[in-house]
Amino acid sequence: METKQVSKFEDQNPTISVNVLYFERDTKDFTVEYKSPHFTRKHQVNLLLLDEEDYSKRHYVRITS
Repeated sequence: METKQVSKFEDQNPTISVNVLYFERDTKDFTVEYKSPHFTRKHQVNLLLLDEEDYSKRHYVRITS
């Protein structure tokens, strides 16, 4: 799933909101890739988006704390 598809997922799941952070390898800093406008939903999921050195693969990891 690409980050741009998160809003579609949220539309199909009206009790879930999703936020995605991205780790930038060059700056070693985090940026907000997607911030849900549905912050009052019952379930909130925070994901960290990681990618391979050559950007060939991307992985989402759930942030639990």
